[in-house]
Amino acid sequence: MLATLVPVFAEAQTDSLADIRQAPAAITATLRTHLFDPRVLASPAGLATSRAVDSLARVVTSRREFFTGFNRLWASGPTSHVRLAPATMSAAAMTAFVDTMRVGAQGMALRWDGRIAILEVRTMNGQDTRERISEAFAEIVARGAEGLIIDLRQNDGGAFAVVPLVGHLLSAPVEGGVFLGRLWTDKHDRVPTKVELAAIEAWTGWSLARFWGDIESSGILRIRFAPMAPRFGGPVMVLTSRRSASATEMAVDAMLAADRVTVLGERTAGAMLSQRVFDVLPGSQLWVPIADYHSTRMGRIEGVGIAPTKAMPAAMALDSALARLRRR
Repeated sequence: MLATLVPVFAEAQTDSLADIRQAPAAITATLRTHLFDPRVLASPAGLATSRAVDSLARVVTSRREFFTGFNRLWASGPTSHVRLAPATMSAAAMTAFVDTMRVGAQGMALRWDGRIAILEVRTMNGQDTRERISEAFAEIVARGAEGLIIDLRQNDGGAFAVVPLVGHLLSAPVEGGVFLGRLWTDKHDRVPTKVELAAIEAWTGWSLARFWGDIESSGILRIRFAPMAPRFGGPVMVLTSRRSASATEMAVDAMLAADRVTVLGERTAGAMLSQRVFDVLPGSQLWVPIADYHSTRMGRIEGVGIAPTKAMPAAMALDSALARLRRR
């Protein structure tokens, strides 16, 4: 979750080769403290990535070069959601910012093809995105849509817009899964049992800062999606691609668990973790996955992805969805 918040490089950063040379030690210390499972770092892939970062820091000549190289190495590393970025604000300020951010009109769009509604959701970030999703469902229901296409092919995740996107399709609550943080993985090498999960109250709220705090203080958060009004009860097609990631995968998984959708397109990215930002060096921040997600329906999504109901190239999915709905 939240992959789309990682900022782009700011040209104004002042390079310090001394800082760059020290970066691997600071990064490793932060990962060891906050990564959802320290065994990731001790794995062959984790050790190889760490050695490659050490080597990179010794030869680069600029901050930009180190950031780019680090992120390239971790893109093929042992886990997703590890990223080094310039600090546009402190980690504390960023944590506060994510709860109030608004992304604008590019977050989502609703259009119509006859009586078929096409809801393209491009991010799960932004207070306004989740507000506009609920407004879109109000229009979809009021206009009596005969079918709905939810296009998630360009959506690489975010935060709480997943809640209304799933909730407006439900007639009954659905168990999504469980986030497991460091306090859990330090003590267990398994997922919680059904009895253990039943004893935990499902997490609710709209604050990502509180979500992060709760997962770090408790080690386990149960995710349960509740119905939201108005409900669209008609047929739903969901479009996915290899770019569909993180919170988007959580949404698709929950829709499938509720038996509410047909998924067309490509297997999703398999990058389903929750990341938090930490200050590591002057002018630099590290995004660290602090929680793994285990779906009630299918288990771990990270590294696996969600298979579509009907596999096809992502570029063909919209036409296929329209044809299927028109035949009903």
